[in-house]
Amino acid sequence: DLVGKKIITLRAYSYAGMTSFFDDPQNRITNEYVNSHEAAFKMLEAGRADYVIDYGGPAVSALAGRKISNLYYEVLNSMEAYMDLSKKFPDAEKWMARLEEIRASLGPPLVP
Repeated sequence: DLVGKKIITLRAYSYAGMTSFFDDPQNRITNEYVNSHEAAFKMLEAGRADYVIDYGGPAVSALAGRKISNLYYEVLNSMEAYMDLSKKFPDAEKWMARLEEIRASLGPPLVP
């Protein structure tokens, strides 16, 4: 539960509309804004907040090679992404096959 906690978020991220919850005075959430994912985790490691609110992919990248003891994560929200391409698009089947190859080359999602 984030009520009454200190959190770290990144400037320019909308967090799927959750910022209104973070900013609601009734929730007593102290929100520290940072410019980078790396800065967010450095602040967390220094004990300047209780939580970092971040997206899975950038968080995994920012934590690569960094060991923070007792670090746990919980998915607050997730969304699926779809690739749609009109059959009217020139060489649509070729492009869709290429997009599917690229997606497959990325491997499994970074976070479950």
